[in-house]
Amino acid sequence: MRLTTREIAYLMPSFTERTSIGLFSNIKAKPDGTEYQSLMKKGVIQGNGYAPGTLEILLHIASPQRCGRVIVKNDCCVIEKYTYWKNGKKILAENINGEFAFSNIYDSSDIIIGLSDFFSMSNIKTADVSLILPPDEMIVLLAVIDIYRKNTLLNYAGKTNESEFIILQEITNELTSGFENGLVKIFVNNYDFKIPSAVNTESLLTNLIRKGALEFKKGYRLTNELTLLANSFLIPQAIVLFEAFDAAADGNLSVDGGLCVAAGIHDILSFAVGENEVKLFTLSAFQMLSAVENVLECPSVFQDTEQNAPAPVPDNSVWQCQCGTTNAGNFCSSCGMKRQ
Repeated sequence: MRLTTREIAYLMPSFTERTSIGLFSNIKAKPDGTEYQSLMKKGVIQGNGYAPGTLEILLHIASPQRCGRVIVKNDCCVIEKYTYWKNGKKILAENINGEFAFSNIYDSSDIIIGLSDFFSMSNIKTADVSLILPPDEMIVLLAVIDIYRKNTLLNYAGKTNESEFIILQEITNELTSGFENGLVKIFVNNYDFKIPSAVNTESLLTNLIRKGALEFKKGYRLTNELTLLANSFLIPQAIVLFEAFDAAADGNLSVDGGLCVAAGIHDILSFAVGENEVKLFTLSAFQMLSAVENVLECPSVFQDTEQNAPAPVPDNSVWQCQCGTTNAGNFCSSCGMKRQ
């Protein structure tokens, strides 16, 4: 079954039991009046009701208890997949050229095999980096890494940088201007952080020296493992976002996951953002795909394992179907009969 966002928006009012992580709760499109005919043409609606098996899928994606998603962006395509978990069963939703295709899914191994065509299943990583820093310090460190990356590319082009040290003005310039493939811009744009002010940059650099990420002699310099990372991590080829969502019965939502930037088979950086800290670490392709697979299996993010029931969504426009079910919207949530 495939549905456009407008068709999903048209069906949405029929499903009054929805969780915040369900697909129906996250579609912003508006119906244009053609949806009923297009749903009939696709066979989603048959004989004034839903086709066999359709209602079960729609009820599932309306009120899942857990959800996993992965979005992969590179120069040639965007891959977007969601898994919705409810009472031990999963439904896969794939965004294919603006339409969502739905199917039952038992495990995520086929998805991971498909993603391995982009990233391989290598266990090798060029550098072994693991840091936890406040957001401002992380952004300043990424600016230094970006300067190293640019200098390495210039060296490849025969324009050798004579100094191995970086002065404060270079770092503040990188923070305010940067470049399109810079890690600063990728990080800030994806997490909506603000660039630290120039007056704070020097004190943030001092903190990074104290924490062993930088050294200072005639200027600033990355420590050994970060230098290895920066000189190898040159041109980002793909961005991978993966997140697991867990909706509690009381409306609370817990989220876990990360953002990966890949600049080659052996060069993958991962960010995980907490309340007041950012974790930066390198992953092998195999480790990244294993993390994606775990998210798509819809793990419980809450500490307890209590199953979460969907909270009802209020709707004043109600009607009673012939089967006895009280509904809102265009279709009966029990038998699928169209509202008369």
